[in-house]
Amino acid sequence: MLSECESIFRKDVIFIGRSLLVGLGSGFLLFIISCAWSMVWEGLTIFNWNLSGIMEMQWMVLLLLVLVLNGALSAECNASRIEKEIDAGAAGFIAGVGASAVFLLIPLYTSTLMPLNLSYWDTHALFSRSLALMIIVVLQFIALSAIGALLHFYSETKKMKCPVTKKISGSEKKQIPTVIIILALILCITAFLPPAVVIFEVKSGFIERIPVCCYVPQVSVERLGEEFIIVKNLEDAGPDLGWLADNYFPFKILINGRDVSDSDAIRHSGLSVTIDPPDGLGYKKGSLIVLTGNDLRLDNGSIHLEVISYTNQRLPEPAYNSWI
Repeated sequence: MLSECESIFRKDVIFIGRSLLVGLGSGFLLFIISCAWSMVWEGLTIFNWNLSGIMEMQWMVLLLLVLVLNGALSAECNASRIEKEIDAGAAGFIAGVGASAVFLLIPLYTSTLMPLNLSYWDTHALFSRSLALMIIVVLQFIALSAIGALLHFYSETKKMKCPVTKKISGSEKKQIPTVIIILALILCITAFLPPAVVIFEVKSGFIERIPVCCYVPQVSVERLGEEFIIVKNLEDAGPDLGWLADNYFPFKILINGRDVSDSDAIRHSGLSVTIDPPDGLGYKKGSLIVLTGNDLRLDNGSIHLEVISYTNQRLPEPAYNSWI
């Protein structure tokens, strides 16, 4: 009798241990996904604030999929012990607790930007409100993980009622459950497709630059001799844009009202002016252009120079406007 009780106890410990390990692994996966999600979308939403809706929607779907997959994996790891719905629910419950523990506790010891802004939970002023939020998050993790475990249970039960057994070399082939394959596939598509499409459209120019705040870079203008004018960008166009910094509608530079922003514009301006580099003034800090030509000479009179910033394509702002 004692050995039988020990055997049951051992099986229960293994059941709980497997479920908890799956939950901890899913919690770390969710944490890594959330960090990558934050880094990818931070620059994109600064570039165009309208993208924040897509960002939030993707996060909610990713959260749901990871937690449902968490429950399904927990049920799969304990397949030999699951006979009823309550067994599957228990596996999902434990996995949900493990995932929520990792996801909630790690941000308390890191400064990483989290989607739910979890880092403020270590402040004493908001402790009571934070505790309520933590309970809600834990219940959400448990519920979604339990749903995933039940999906696995019903899928495998249906498969057992209609068995199609394939044997290789006299032994049954162990297959990955269809539910897990489908969930993993949808998770990968959801994780990579939305930001990939948005990045492609940003770099292709289909998505325009519309920030929440209009950043107007400071520029300096200096005349060197009779025929030379240097225009230099003194600061970046906006915060933390990284590789998106070059993807702006270009600066517009006007001399006496005529566009000399780049070599193509100069050809249509009718002015005897050249620009180096030919692409015009860039938005990165330190970017500069040199304007050269007879129409810049002082003996023709002072020229009126305008530099217009298009960090917001719909609301161009003057960065420089003076006679030189």
